[in-house]
Amino acid sequence: MKVIGNFTQTYKTNRMDVAKFFSQDVSLNYFLNQLDKKFFSFHKPEGNIQYCKDFANLIKQRFHGVEFLIYNEPIFSHVVHNHMKMLEEKGCTDVLFMYDDAMCTIPDQEKELGKVILDFYKNSEDIYLLNLSLKGERLIQCGVKPRQTRVVSAKHNLLAYEFLTTDYAKASFYEMDDSTYLGRMDIVQGLYDETYMTYTNTDQAEGYVRLKCEQYPISRWVLNKRMFRYCYYTGMHIYNKDKELRFLDRLIKFKVENHF
Repeated sequence: MKVIGNFTQTYKTNRMDVAKFFSQDVSLNYFLNQLDKKFFSFHKPEGNIQYCKDFANLIKQRFHGVEFLIYNEPIFSHVVHNHMKMLEEKGCTDVLFMYDDAMCTIPDQEKELGKVILDFYKNSEDIYLLNLSLKGERLIQCGVKPRQTRVVSAKHNLLAYEFLTTDYAKASFYEMDDSTYLGRMDIVQGLYDETYMTYTNTDQAEGYVRLKCEQYPISRWVLNKRMFRYCYYTGMHIYNKDKELRFLDRLIKFKVENHF
């Protein structure tokens, strides 16, 4: 049986807005609460313990039983590598990789769909990478055929498609990236290896993982519904901040008022 823990981390001490949005996301927290081991870490909070406490108080309002960690290692790639090792030591066989600024696109009234997805992954021993941030149809529309298709839930019209990492590249998507995913621990540790730790730049480290998945293709499943989306309104990678904030406002309203 798969035992799933998570890597979810915030950076420095200027992301309180992230904690506020995170705590508002009912379906996100419902999904996280299904995990076997629950973590939330701070990377280089610069000794600002009060900020960490205030941030954590918002997170744990809905993310129950979460354990908070602080990593002061200067290099992000070291944090990822060490966190995966820690998860393995705590008995985790699989990991949910998700940054702190991910928002769940499932309406709050349909939050149970998150458990359906998690149960499907847990009960599928031959699935060891499941992308949660992309619709599989986007690859199909680019002319890439899935290796196989499985019904996750007929009730929710939910399907899962198998592609190789090289199939993503054929459709002009990253072979592998830091978008939200579920992954088997030995596969993930193989990606975030000793060479990965030599990269001090997160974009370069991600590029190394992509290259590795190009040279050594592996199976990477994806659903026909997008479950998570990163929102780039804060931190090191800000894109169209005003547009992203407007999207967040619409998403929260959508999640409260609508269904699929």
